[in-house]
Amino acid sequence: MNDCISKRRIYSTDIQAVCKVASATAYRYMMNIKRHLGKQRHQIVTNYEAAEFLGLSVSDFEEMSR
Repeated sequence: MNDCISKRRIYSTDIQAVCKVASATAYRYMMNIKRHLGKQRHQIVTNYEAAEFLGLSVSDFEEMSR
């Protein structure tokens, strides 16, 4: 993990910005990430978890989600 980048909660809008997809598709991606991680619907997904799932570095994920 990169200690310079803080762990933060992400939303489907972050996935939408990174993947360049529609909001409904980004929400599905978010649900797929939670399913892959064994999380329940109410549990959060962090930027580290999403970046790993998408095959990106955390710094790339953060840069693309801005």
